[in-house]
Amino acid sequence: MPSTATEKILARAANLNKVRYDNIIECKVDLTWMTANHFLIFKETFDQIGSNIWNKEKVKLIIDHFIPPRTEAQAKACKAIQDFANKQNVELITDGIKHQIFRERGWAVPGIIMAGNDSHTNTSGAFGAFAAALGPTETALIFSNGKMWFKVPQTIQINLEGGPLHKYITARDLGMEIFRRIESKSAIYAQYKTIEITGPALKYLNISDRMTLANLSTELGAKNCFIEPDSVIEEHVKSFNSTFQHSCYFFKSDEDAEFFDKITINLDSVDSPLIARPASPTNIVDIKKVEGIKLDQVFIGSCLNSHLEDLRLAANILQGKKINPQTRFIVTPSSRKIYIDALQEGIIKILSETGAIISTPGCSACVGLEGVLSDEQICFSTSPRNYIGRMGSNKAKIYLGSPAVAAMSALSGQITNPQRIKEY
Repeated sequence: MPSTATEKILARAANLNKVRYDNIIECKVDLTWMTANHFLIFKETFDQIGSNIWNKEKVKLIIDHFIPPRTEAQAKACKAIQDFANKQNVELITDGIKHQIFRERGWAVPGIIMAGNDSHTNTSGAFGAFAAALGPTETALIFSNGKMWFKVPQTIQINLEGGPLHKYITARDLGMEIFRRIESKSAIYAQYKTIEITGPALKYLNISDRMTLANLSTELGAKNCFIEPDSVIEEHVKSFNSTFQHSCYFFKSDEDAEFFDKITINLDSVDSPLIARPASPTNIVDIKKVEGIKLDQVFIGSCLNSHLEDLRLAANILQGKKINPQTRFIVTPSSRKIYIDALQEGIIKILSETGAIISTPGCSACVGLEGVLSDEQICFSTSPRNYIGRMGSNKAKIYLGSPAVAAMSALSGQITNPQRIKEY
């Protein structure tokens, strides 16, 4: 019987021949993790269960929000997870944001089940995995027995055609165009659905682009994102020798599978940067409607847009220039590897010379851990969310968009279309 790719992944993990949407099934989990920011909740449940870790190669402990800790409470959480790691003889990862680490270590691969503590777990769907977010209590159960139940989601298939993207139009803009298409149907249209991305234009999207699209699916309420793995992902997987590389499966949806909806987007039709206005990441408008709004802060970072390609794009726009002196500009690579690669390319030097503050790899200003906003201040950010109080004051405002817009806006001190670069 025909199946979607997500149905195939879940059926394999449940040792079933076939599943369909709304089935509730128990699956073996291939990779799970816990982070310091919710560790104390996790630990309480894990201690109540009173069991050992089921598979130490398949569980990961991570500090990426509190790196380094900035308050006593954060320090307490970091010490607690370090003590747990030492006791359980499990590596504690402090190299950057988990989703980027999964990529760099070859742990995100096609066809596996990845389930753990972080709302943007969808990001690893870029590799063709089933990657879904759980709370710390559920994650404690997986640490103990390696299993979790899931309700099989329906699939919305996004078919990408045309391409490549126009200059200074990025995967972030494409993702927000997907937002516009789906949100136009209803605010809950994608809730607990799979967002599947496929089509001939995938060849124009690198791994970082795909991670950007998969990450954004979280803000639609999607259970997971599945980007059909191709030769780009196959070559990536071959470059590693990990436990997960040898257990991956390259699934794709059958043409006659039952989809909730099918949407086609031509990359050529996305011809202007898109911006999310306060206070929702799905409040999308063309940049023309917000251009000229003065900014107190610009942030390039987060699990969404702090890839090496994002920093390189910002450096290309800003090379030899100075940012607006009234605008604070924070740049945070998502991992130590990206930081080092950017150093070697000269990207960090270029951005520093413009006046940027280069921060420790991690979540940074995205969740208000630094770059805190005061009343009435306005920030332009490449992070995934702009809810009220996200970066500090409830009276501050956050606009969201691409690294290209962020770089141009830091230069001008106001929201500015990077397609106007020749004017600067």
